[in-house]
Amino acid sequence: MMKTITKNMSSFRHVFYKSTLTPIFVVALRPKSQYETLLEEKHKSNETKKKLQGRKKALTKTKPPQQSQHERSLIKEMATTNEIIQFLQNTHYQDTSIHTAAIKRCSELKQPNAFHNIIQLIYQQNIPLGVIFCGAVLNYLGIWNKFDLQKKLFEQWFIHKELTSSTTPFNPNLITLSTMIQGCSKRGDVKQALYYFQLLVDRYNLKPDVIVCNSMLSVCANACDMESAEIIWKTMQNQPNIEIDM
Repeated sequence: MMKTITKNMSSFRHVFYKSTLTPIFVVALRPKSQYETLLEEKHKSNETKKKLQGRKKALTKTKPPQQSQHERSLIKEMATTNEIIQFLQNTHYQDTSIHTAAIKRCSELKQPNAFHNIIQLIYQQNIPLGVIFCGAVLNYLGIWNKFDLQKKLFEQWFIHKELTSSTTPFNPNLITLSTMIQGCSKRGDVKQALYYFQLLVDRYNLKPDVIVCNSMLSVCANACDMESAEIIWKTMQNQPNIEIDM
């Protein structure tokens, strides 16, 4: 199914060929009108729905093992991080889906500092890391704005291959790289966003989707980086899976 870049995003093209400022850049130069604010909120709402749909599709493709279903159900009912950590210390499953459930539950309990303890337990128990677990950790770190740790773990797991299996392919998928780019967009780090985008396209030969492109255009817009925005725009034009709504 063809995906569509919104008109707000496609207005980057007009910036390159027309002198008229588009709404996405005017934001940085003058106060927003009520109409612009409404458009922006509508756009954010649409983007959130797209992201959620993408995450749900990814989860349905990677169902966790049935044998650890009972343990995951128990974790969902736990009320404290201490209870969760103690449970993980006593489990003998070599299955990161349990630890993924623990990360999610700690996030629900608003205790993101417990993420580090869960990761350390995996290392201590010599449990093989998986892309799903690593992607989930990076996603929840981004939700809690823990970008330094997010960046550090990405480098350890996917670039330096620390504490990962040398025999099992261990590359980030599109969702993981999208998560990293969205984190850059939240904190306005154009340079780091371009680094992840280059990894996505050149190193891992992945095709950027509508979410990735919108995130890249957003971070470029917030930094008024026209040169980088043009690079992203040209990349979008060469992607057959992305339809640009003019």
